[in-house]
Amino acid sequence: MNALRDAEMKMIGVWGMGGVGKTTLMKQVAEQAKQKKLFTTEVYIDVSWTRDSEKLEQGIAKIQQQITDMLGLEFKRKDESTRALELKTRLKEMKTLIILNDIWEEVGLKEVGIPCKDDKTE
Repeated sequence: MNALRDAEMKMIGVWGMGGVGKTTLMKQVAEQAKQKKLFTTEVYIDVSWTRDSEKLEQGIAKIQQQITDMLGLEFKRKDESTRALELKTRLKEMKTLIILNDIWEEVGLKEVGIPCKDDKTE
């Protein structure tokens, strides 16, 4: 919970073998963060479909759409890179907890539009 309170902390990773309680832990952390009002909004997305390489190709657009749906946002543009910039700009205006659960393959957070600590652009 201390890491979630740290303004400099942009990302926390939780990984391990299946069945050890990662999902349960993250749901509990998200609930505590919500109760303590550490974030203005929370987004929880199950991305277990990343284990299927065919679905992974459409994954960026899918994650972008799920985030905007959960936050009540709407894209002005249709292409992924422009949507990523729009999403990144909006997310930087908000204090949002984003949990991507059950990731099997690498998901390009920058390509999605999720701000990362090493982002060089403002």
